[in-house]
Amino acid sequence: MRHFDVVRLPPLVLAAFLRRSGWRRSTILALAMLLGAASASQAQLTTVPTDLNLCERYRLAFVTSTTLNALSTQIGTYNDFVTEVAESVPQLAALDTTWTAIASTQTVFARDNTGTNPSDGDGVPIYLLNDTRLVNDNADLWDGSLAVNLGVDESADQVVSQVWTGTNADGRGSGVGGSLGGIAEGASIAGDSGVSNASWISSQLRNNLTPLPLYALSDILTVPAPPPSDPLREACLHIRYGAETIVQGPVGFGLSTLPESVTADLMITGFDHTQDIVAGLADVASFTLRYGDGVWTELTSFSLVTDATGEVTTLSYATTAITTPTVVAGVILNGSFSVTFEGTDIASGEDLEYFYAESEQTLILPVAEVPSLGAWGLLLLAIGLAVGGRAFARRAS
Repeated sequence: MRHFDVVRLPPLVLAAFLRRSGWRRSTILALAMLLGAASASQAQLTTVPTDLNLCERYRLAFVTSTTLNALSTQIGTYNDFVTEVAESVPQLAALDTTWTAIASTQTVFARDNTGTNPSDGDGVPIYLLNDTRLVNDNADLWDGSLAVNLGVDESADQVVSQVWTGTNADGRGSGVGGSLGGIAEGASIAGDSGVSNASWISSQLRNNLTPLPLYALSDILTVPAPPPSDPLREACLHIRYGAETIVQGPVGFGLSTLPESVTADLMITGFDHTQDIVAGLADVASFTLRYGDGVWTELTSFSLVTDATGEVTTLSYATTAITTPTVVAGVILNGSFSVTFEGTDIASGEDLEYFYAESEQTLILPVAEVPSLGAWGLLLLAIGLAVGGRAFARRAS
């Protein structure tokens, strides 16, 4: 008896073989459809990078498989377009995130539209939908080169094409003569999705009437915690501070201006998810806060209380002091939902203090796992249905 690797057989060869073996045409059709589903699941796009750990943050990028002209002067037109493309893919729609175009008009730069302006903070790594890291952070996105080309579309398929950007290599627009919609039936900058040098974003001028793809970028996402096997679980806490003020002293930490927002990330473990969360210092598995050239990873105190819905009602913490190239003994003292940076500027010897008056807290809990058959599961199901159908047909005859 000969053995065949069913998955590797071409569909027409498999169909002919089964037909000669006495299988009914309807049964072969059902088997082929399910095998196709199994093959498709093997090529499924990746929305959670495999090289990241629990609570780490990232963004996703792709180039659209569909096209649009560049006549509109409104950045919302291009954001809506890439959002529609993303929402057409169930895996991307399930992320429940915001999508923006890596594109510039006369009034909005790409790096501001996407929240990747290096002056606003380091940002997070950006990945393609084939589980490949594109860049490490905001500055890396706009330094003139990528780790790989941005030639992967919303289905994780390769796409090499000119792409509407209206953007120079540093993330800024090019004014009336190059930004999207700058001149009706004129020329706008297009990038090249097949390269990883500066031409990925700024390759050549194209007629605005020409339909081309666009680059899309998600908002910040978080690696989710696995489903808990018991009431004790892990969770991610993200804190985003805003409304900055210089209380005293010069701007330190290697910054020229204060960032508009600062984010702290914590992983909390060992609490009971069946009750309101009350966590202390011993429950913090990891902590990271970056501010200019300062990075804090150690806490001296921590208190978190949530209500039954997971809403944060109390949050306070303090960090150990650190020394950076520009500031000595920089330390964060947190009271409830505000944060204060204190230290001494090395160059001038002056004390400095920055205050962020507002914050948003996001507590991300593990999600229930949805069982998936996977490719081999679908294959076994297909064979089972086909064999069962064949046996039923023989009994009926």
